[in-house]
Amino acid sequence: MDEYIIRNYLAVAGKSYYRSSDFQKESLNLDPISKFGIGVLSCFMTSDYLEIETFKDPHTTQKQEHIKLSIPAKENYFKIEKNLQIFSTGTKFKVYVIKSRLPLDEETGKHIDYNVTDYLRQTAGFVKYEIKITEKDITSIINSPNKNTSICDNEFRVDYSFPIEKAILSHTKDIAKEFFEEKKIFLKEDLKLEDFDGCLTYLLPKSDDIDVANTGHSWPTREVTVINYKKKSSEENKIKWEDSWVYFSRYSGRNSINRSYKVFMNGILIQDITPPEIRIKNKLSEENDGFSSSMVESFVNPQLIVNIPKPEGLKIDLARTNIESTEAWDRRIWIAFFEFLKKNQIKEILQKEPSDRFLALGKLVTFYKLSVRNILEDLLPNGNLPMPMINSLGKLVIKDFKCADNEVVSLAPKEFEDQFYSFLEASYISHSNYEGILELWRGQESLFMFNGSGDFEKAPASISNMRSMMKFFLDKNYYLSHIEFITSTLGKNYPLVSEVWVIKRSENFVDEAQSIDLYIPNFTEKFSISRLNFFIKNSFYKFPTFVKFPAPYQSKTFYGFKYLNVDSEFARSLVKICLTLIKSRKANNHSNEVIGKINDLIENLPFLKYYYSSSEEMDIIQINDKLRKLFEESVKAEFIKHEDNKMRDISLDDFIEGSIKIIKKPNKFSHRFSLDRYLKTKEEWGTQIV
Repeated sequence: MDEYIIRNYLAVAGKSYYRSSDFQKESLNLDPISKFGIGVLSCFMTSDYLEIETFKDPHTTQKQEHIKLSIPAKENYFKIEKNLQIFSTGTKFKVYVIKSRLPLDEETGKHIDYNVTDYLRQTAGFVKYEIKITEKDITSIINSPNKNTSICDNEFRVDYSFPIEKAILSHTKDIAKEFFEEKKIFLKEDLKLEDFDGCLTYLLPKSDDIDVANTGHSWPTREVTVINYKKKSSEENKIKWEDSWVYFSRYSGRNSINRSYKVFMNGILIQDITPPEIRIKNKLSEENDGFSSSMVESFVNPQLIVNIPKPEGLKIDLARTNIESTEAWDRRIWIAFFEFLKKNQIKEILQKEPSDRFLALGKLVTFYKLSVRNILEDLLPNGNLPMPMINSLGKLVIKDFKCADNEVVSLAPKEFEDQFYSFLEASYISHSNYEGILELWRGQESLFMFNGSGDFEKAPASISNMRSMMKFFLDKNYYLSHIEFITSTLGKNYPLVSEVWVIKRSENFVDEAQSIDLYIPNFTEKFSISRLNFFIKNSFYKFPTFVKFPAPYQSKTFYGFKYLNVDSEFARSLVKICLTLIKSRKANNHSNEVIGKINDLIENLPFLKYYYSSSEEMDIIQINDKLRKLFEESVKAEFIKHEDNKMRDISLDDFIEGSIKIIKKPNKFSHRFSLDRYLKTKEEWGTQIV
């Protein structure tokens, strides 16, 4: 600075030199942080005395003066001394800090220990020029992570290495080091982001034989046991990690020094920036459509350290701790990251056999923390997915599942998903063996789809995570068309259900985009019924699946409380009441009092209660009383017309035999599925009942 700048800008509160026409005349390629001209005043928050030594570059001024300023207080005059000392080009500020003015530590309640070195180590990550600090007689250097040479022994720079010591609990870090290694993906070199800098660092298995299982039963997952597919371990090798390393947004607040990401802009830490998400999205306000954290929280989070450019139109808050933008700041990173995965991991995975590819895709979810939507929509070509099926001889086969070749797909009964997990697990783990009723399956080739209620935590995470991918694939490309009744191991008097799903046509995708207020149910059109199930289960997730019952059970109304016959007039009336309620909530064409009353009557039905257990006893008389009350109030509120009221007392005969358990008490029953009974027999099963 020279005397002109000092008198006209530094000494004038609220007037910034760097926002002035005088600065613009310098034509410097510089993005200064000064904005409001109050930076010097802020020093008096912790100080009562400043000294400034300055000497302007001789090439930019005619008057060469070495100036020293003394500012005893913000209200007092500046004291200016010229040419009494010789200073090097530039400006040096000396701020004499008063400890009693420092902020209080949130934990101890005492004033913080002022440490310039630690502060700059955290905030100055990608420096263009090294920063030299002398504090308490110790000299330190802060340098760029891209500098290859060290200037002194006490040098600090951003470390791209995976911080096992910080992320993994100390008593399990040796296990992590034994089975896992870091993988660095550089933003500039690997992702080809020329104006970005930094690194994404994962902790990945050293061998394809390594996986993990959430045996710690924590949620979200913070503890796993290492699994070796080829070798059984005599010890249980557990790995645990810090809460803040579950996913990026976990405890991402300002005081979370131990979080798994750091974002810098032009070299300076943006402390409160929105946490990154490993997915492609356009706007910060986008919903997590198709994204479930449960899919990706199987292992410790990667570390992301990045220096981002200042995008056009982006605003930085006054404290330079956050940015304001309509576009997600990390979007370009993940677009480039997915392109990198396509050319590397995906290219390699696609060359594998279907069974190996199935496991490799599961590991992308487990260890790369990818959502199934991203894998299926952004990474896999043509929507092909290896799927585990059971053939008519009770053999497990994993085959390429192409929608074009499979317009119709049958699902094996959901009740046996634990068995299928064990079957699938044994096909990968060499020291595991399966001998069970699935080997007695004699039905048509069927896909096993898991509803998540099984004890899947015991399975390797990568196999378990494929459950989510398979379900997403099925929901995206197919819809429930109808059901078939098949024999069980107890014979045809205890039938099981096989769902039949049909591929969606182009007109189905148009109809699928239709909102609830425009939806008019068609009880004879299968896709319309599928949409009806979607709308109702979104509001009443325990509502029985509404579907047509084939012969010989076309006259029945219920299969347990899992399925409801679309041909039953009573069932159609019940569904109409529920659909009208859902529409009324959105359209407000009934009073809140009426909507609340009907809603409570629906949710009070024993088989729709949020916390009801399938094992609890049901009273058919009590159910009829509650149904009668619901129908009466629905007619009164004009949810259904009087002529549409098909309420009738249901009886135990309305249930398909074997789908409920008759209890030796008058009018009492249970619809719990007792798996043990089915596992004890050695009968072949799975053929269609006609």
